[in-house]
Amino acid sequence: MSRVRKIASKARRLNLKNLRVLHCCWEQFLLRHCLPSTVDEIHILFPDPWPKRRHHKRRSIKTAVIQAIANVLKPNGICRLLTDNREYFLWSEKLFHLSGYFEEKPLSLPSEYPESLFQKRFKERGILCYHALWTKKAA
Repeated sequence: MSRVRKIASKARRLNLKNLRVLHCCWEQFLLRHCLPSTVDEIHILFPDPWPKRRHHKRRSIKTAVIQAIANVLKPNGICRLLTDNREYFLWSEKLFHLSGYFEEKPLSLPSEYPESLFQKRFKERGILCYHALWTKKAA
């Protein structure tokens, strides 16, 4: 909850009128609050990898979530993933590919794409980050 407060506070300080901060399960947000084909981009930054096999069911990227992402993204909309966990990255790539809704695009993080706090910390420690960009197929 402290991150949510921090983001909301910074948004107020910067007078960001086009930002809304919600504290909720993002899967439920996609399913209950987003209309189909209305979202241009979804960014998944450093999700908890839940590395133990028995905890994989808690991962935020799973088949039902990918289906929800495909539902709310506009045709050719993008979904971007950034993580420091290679196994989770490969897991996510496989699920997006198997869904049939997305096409993976080559990606190099542009300099104007802001670094997250986690990304900065990992970079300082020399930890490699993995990133992918998928576009929703038009038809």
